[in-house]
Amino acid sequence: MQQEYGEGAGRRASGTSAGPGKNPSAGPGGRGDWIEALRRRAIARGGEPAISDGRETLSYRALHEASDRLAARLSAAGATRGSAIAIVLEGSLELLTALCAIHKLGAHYVPLDPHFPRERLLAMVRETGALRIIVDRAHASTTLAAIDALATAGLPLLDLAASDDEQESSGAVPSVVGSRDDLACVLYTSGSTGVPKGVQLTRGNILNCLAWMQDQYALGSDDRVLHKTPYTFDVSMYELFWPLMAGSCIVLARPDGHRDPGYLAELIAAERVTAAHFVPSMLTAFLEEPAAAACSSLRHVFAAGEALPYALTQRFFDRLPQCALHNLYGPTEGGVVSHWTCPRSDSRKIVPIGWPVANTVLHLLDDHRQPVADGHEGELWIGGAQVARGYVARPDLTAERFIEIGGLGRLYRTGDRARRLPGGELEYLGRLDHQVKIRGIRVELGEIESQLVLHPAIVEAVAAVRASAAGDQRLIAWFQPRGTAPDAAELRAYLSARLPEHMLPQAFVAIDALPHLPNGKIDRKALPEPKAVRPALPTSYRAPRNELERAIASIWESLLGFVGIGVDDRFFEAGGTSLMALQVMARVRELLGRRVPLTTFFAAPTVAGFAAALQAEHGDAVDSWLAGER
Repeated sequence: MQQEYGEGAGRRASGTSAGPGKNPSAGPGGRGDWIEALRRRAIARGGEPAISDGRETLSYRALHEASDRLAARLSAAGATRGSAIAIVLEGSLELLTALCAIHKLGAHYVPLDPHFPRERLLAMVRETGALRIIVDRAHASTTLAAIDALATAGLPLLDLAASDDEQESSGAVPSVVGSRDDLACVLYTSGSTGVPKGVQLTRGNILNCLAWMQDQYALGSDDRVLHKTPYTFDVSMYELFWPLMAGSCIVLARPDGHRDPGYLAELIAAERVTAAHFVPSMLTAFLEEPAAAACSSLRHVFAAGEALPYALTQRFFDRLPQCALHNLYGPTEGGVVSHWTCPRSDSRKIVPIGWPVANTVLHLLDDHRQPVADGHEGELWIGGAQVARGYVARPDLTAERFIEIGGLGRLYRTGDRARRLPGGELEYLGRLDHQVKIRGIRVELGEIESQLVLHPAIVEAVAAVRASAAGDQRLIAWFQPRGTAPDAAELRAYLSARLPEHMLPQAFVAIDALPHLPNGKIDRKALPEPKAVRPALPTSYRAPRNELERAIASIWESLLGFVGIGVDDRFFEAGGTSLMALQVMARVRELLGRRVPLTTFFAAPTVAGFAAALQAEHGDAVDSWLAGER
């Protein structure tokens, strides 16, 4: 029997189009998109808050007017419908202003992560043909290096901090009649061939999902939606554009705030946030925060980016009994394509990915692209309004992943395995290839391997994910050296110039030869475990000098799985991950009896630096602990 599913309350679609249920007509002739909603709100209820960062609030009228002014500057600089505009902006009010200005012109945005290597940023800008790069030096801190790198390369910048007289003069905003087929953004993901790929998402792709979300969950003017996801990820679009469509207020987390569950819990409680998205691994850490129990304003929490464990749903309802928990599934190439509202208990002890969203069809096909029988697993293919246009400047890869199948139409093959449960909903079963998710971020292991084998001292390399002693996922790289093996510090520095931080392995293992299967493929199951010893670090060993440094070093060693941490060692170079950093902070809180912001650790990630920061910022608590009062 053909496995195809359309939106509806547990019902099988009758054909290859969307199944029964609401059809959220949007765009020209429909309800309009987030820009049209902004215009209407600015006229009818312009004084209501659109976005707030805790210090400053932009009303709908102010956001509309500010984005009009920026749109006029972009227009004077040559931006028109279809133009690509890159952005290098920290999470700020100015980010939403820039996105609205870009979309008012019928243009699309290309978000650049300021932490990416310089050459990667330059390649993204050149590949997309970005006309301008919007920056904001006045509010920049971590973005300054990226801004300077782009400026040095001679790429055209539009600085929000400069007056109109210093840059392009402003004028009237052109009247643009947009289309659902217009691009809204290009989001880059890891590439299995060693080159990142830019996913082209249209206004129609995004609008279909947003309209469905509003029909399904019904945000109102009294809702306050947390925006914490970096703008390079698709979830950020739902955090920003959905509230605009609904007339809700966006609560803006500080830059890098998404890494600190304690801060997020306090922010949600203080700002009375009603809706928030979480990667399941971060949701786990969030629920462990004492302040999470005070987040009684939450009505909806959406989990996406990783598989949602059943045990986590039970912990969620224990901590937040008043709140609904929704499991959302979908790749960047399709956005959110399925949904499941978690019951408070389920005898199956699983969390399905559920049912397709409106105007979307999900197919389960075998290796011959034929439908699988009920109850059997197959590859998940996506059809309908959510399917992206393809990859920018990559026709070969687009043809490989976006495929016309007779009778089914144009589909995107996800590489995910799934099966249909007896009730009709879908269950996610894992990957067919070597793509992995690291704390919700998609990583193609092939991209890491492709970069490693370009090193002159490496013959062959393979990367995989293994569980750490602390239960976190760790990226490990194994390699066959050509002569003397380069140490971990050299390889990390080499990859840092080519890959984003989240793609850097936490350990490097040199072996005489990689194990192979009879068919020639690498036998990943036979790869040896990294030895639990101090890796080769770029610093020589200096022992902890006092009780506080010894306590911090001991915490690190228990999480990293080896002894010999010195006061000058850097946590992440020693194999630490961001989730391990959360565990460090939890143990520090046990020692000192108070929460220390995660930003303190990121600013001083050595034993000596972190100990000094704790003494300087929390000296009274440190002294009480050292005196044995805790």
